[in-house]
Amino acid sequence: MARVGRPPEMSTQERKAAVFAAAETLFCARGYEKVTMDEIAVAAGMSKRTVYQLFSDKGELLRELISSSYIWPEGAFETTSADPVERLRLCLRVMVDHVLSPRHIGLCRLAISESPTNHGLADEFVERGIGKSREQLIQSIRRIPLKRRVLQLPPAIIAGMLYGATCGLRLTSALLGTTEPDLREVYRTIDTIVAAMFHPAS
Repeated sequence: MARVGRPPEMSTQERKAAVFAAAETLFCARGYEKVTMDEIAVAAGMSKRTVYQLFSDKGELLRELISSSYIWPEGAFETTSADPVERLRLCLRVMVDHVLSPRHIGLCRLAISESPTNHGLADEFVERGIGKSREQLIQSIRRIPLKRRVLQLPPAIIAGMLYGATCGLRLTSALLGTTEPDLREVYRTIDTIVAAMFHPAS
């Protein structure tokens, strides 16, 4: 009869991922202040000591959790399409899938609510989130030849227009709890605005 060995040790990244998942669930359900590191450790299935080996305090845990939510999966924006306008359209879809997801909206609310006591948290969230998404759009627009752009504007301005038209108001409404985003409607908006702002390939 084969002996069952000990389960393999978790790597530091795996431990952090387990703590992030537990903390995110607890923070979003009850609020940052009402959750203790003890409760996070129990929910993550590890000792409090192990959690403190990973994070010096709850504030550091929150900041790293917010930062980790913007690590795009490798190849997230890759596509086999050779058409740069189609690549931009797909980039916008990836972006709205993330920005308008329930998880991201919950983390946005958390970052906003905790920014008065966790200085720099909101700025970091904007920089890592909106800033990185916007930069990805700018890079995609730069790949589109000038002759295919209806508006002869700098890529940064076009990126701002695209972000505002697809995510801006919808994200604000979701954060305020007034309207949940309808991704099918957002996809239709992406198709319409991309078709209006860029000429088809000749």
